[in-house]
Amino acid sequence: MQACPHCNSVKLRKKGVRRGKQRFLCKDCNRLHSVSLEVSAPTPDGYLVKGQSKLYDADGKVKLTWEKTDRNKEQQFEMMKEAIKEMAKDIKPIDEIPEPIIDASDYANVIPIGDPHVGMYSAFDEVGEQYTLKKAKALFTAAMTKAIDKCQPCDDCYIINVGDFFHSDLSSNRTARSGNALDVDGRWNEIVKVGVHIVKTWVTLALKKHKRVHVVNAIGNHDDHSSQWLNIAIDALFSSNKRVIVHDNAAQFQYFTFGQNLIGVTHGDTAKMADLGGIMATDKPDLWGGSIHRYWYTGHVHHDQVKEYRGYKAESFRTLAGKDAWHHASGYRSDRDIKVIVLHKNYGEVERFTFNIEQFK
Repeated sequence: MQACPHCNSVKLRKKGVRRGKQRFLCKDCNRLHSVSLEVSAPTPDGYLVKGQSKLYDADGKVKLTWEKTDRNKEQQFEMMKEAIKEMAKDIKPIDEIPEPIIDASDYANVIPIGDPHVGMYSAFDEVGEQYTLKKAKALFTAAMTKAIDKCQPCDDCYIINVGDFFHSDLSSNRTARSGNALDVDGRWNEIVKVGVHIVKTWVTLALKKHKRVHVVNAIGNHDDHSSQWLNIAIDALFSSNKRVIVHDNAAQFQYFTFGQNLIGVTHGDTAKMADLGGIMATDKPDLWGGSIHRYWYTGHVHHDQVKEYRGYKAESFRTLAGKDAWHHASGYRSDRDIKVIVLHKNYGEVERFTFNIEQFK
């Protein structure tokens, strides 16, 4: 039987597993010690051993061992990404969309999309409005149609989803990070199809007025994993259209440049606005030094918030999505809209347009 190496006492209490070792606290000498876990059978892919229980016979020999396993979240996510890449190979790419004939331009249209929460459900009796999967599809299609109609043709369009595109990250209708239960409309398969259809429509509309369309998907706290497989699916869907650039979104903080503009994109749940400048300067010192106008585009809080700091400006955007029961009960009442921001290569932001939800309900 296991004994304390310090005083030989067998009065031990388990204190959990750390770095593959079972930790014990001796009740007699009150000292900690660790014992390496002996894995008696291969651990399934995607899991790791977090503890063991053993049954000893009268001679102190091990008769039976029970191994407690837990999900290895990092490994499971990598396995999921590889599986999605394999499935994406079967996606039939959209035929190449002809490039519009437009004059060269020093401008870019930037369209930030605040927290769509596709798949969220809200009931009229609870919040004064019903928000469903069908309504989300119609709403975000109408909003992008209105936004693109207003855009002047130019070389580049940046469609920026600032995170929480999907309301739920799992088929269990819970967030991956916190495990919070969510109000969801539709089966997971339906939500996925509608989400991909919405982004496909956005890009197709933008291609008619721009030489290049950039897609930037931030990682949200509601769609930690699905935000990344959405990127893979859209990239596969438009693989025959070289005018579509899907920016990699493996990192929490994403960056791109347009002329002398440096833009950072993050959801806004992991860092305060006042810290984003330091993060940008540290992550991209060369781009920081070579730019004049620096912007951060965020979401998460569902309301307009603009703050200017030394060297950069940070902004959060409203959402078009309805409110679920929790947000409504918590007193959130922000307005809902979508914006088009016009950037000049040298002068930064020179114009913007705002479309209130009443314009395309």
